[in-house]
Amino acid sequence: MGGRESRCNWRGLPFTFTLGFLFALAPPIAQSRTLRFVTLLYRHGDRSPVKTYPRDPYQESAWPQGFGQLSQIMIKTFFLTIGVLLSQIRKNLTLATKDSAPHHVKMLMYSAHDTTLAALQTALNVYNGKQPPYASCHIFELYQEDDGNFTVEMFFRNESHKEPYVLLLPDCKQRCPLQQFLQLTEPVISQDWKQECQIISTWNNTELIVTLAVSGSLLFLLIVLLMTVLIRVKSQPLGYSHISNEGEEQP
Repeated sequence: MGGRESRCNWRGLPFTFTLGFLFALAPPIAQSRTLRFVTLLYRHGDRSPVKTYPRDPYQESAWPQGFGQLSQIMIKTFFLTIGVLLSQIRKNLTLATKDSAPHHVKMLMYSAHDTTLAALQTALNVYNGKQPPYASCHIFELYQEDDGNFTVEMFFRNESHKEPYVLLLPDCKQRCPLQQFLQLTEPVISQDWKQECQIISTWNNTELIVTLAVSGSLLFLLIVLLMTVLIRVKSQPLGYSHISNEGEEQP
């Protein structure tokens, strides 16, 4: 019995060795693609009317964009200010790639008006020119790919009974590499508010303080002068005074 058990063990040894050798040569099992972080901006609130009175002289034809649509002026007004929001979104996406980032933060939600949502999509050059409907949202999804690199995908959900539409950042594919996403959106980020908004300021803190001090002093002197005049007017006696005539004999 002992010899038979020994022969059986030796017969199975080549198979075991071959199987272990094949596992050693096999490539490592790739990690699955994982969703690391989500940022979404959704619309709330009412903005503009969608219809008018039957006899109103200003019907839909009087509005360049039509009822319920944003004007081009409004879109351009929000274009510069949206850079602050997009800058924060970029920072959050970058932070989520760090191993030291808080892992309990998986999603950030921003509630905004339709103008903000339209301005964001205009800055990203993915705006369709229509007013975002109620509860519509722009979604940023950060993925870690099988090779360890990070990509960003964008979606726009504007209908409840359909899946979100894929948004493609110009000059980038759907799975846009994070570094390329940051590079393409960099021109939208505000670097100098005064220069970009053409705000000319010739005042500094010292000049402002001196101007306020001089103005305050002049105002104080004016108040003192008015009080002095009022006191003198009130101090004069009231009543009649005797005026001598030419023909009146002098004592």
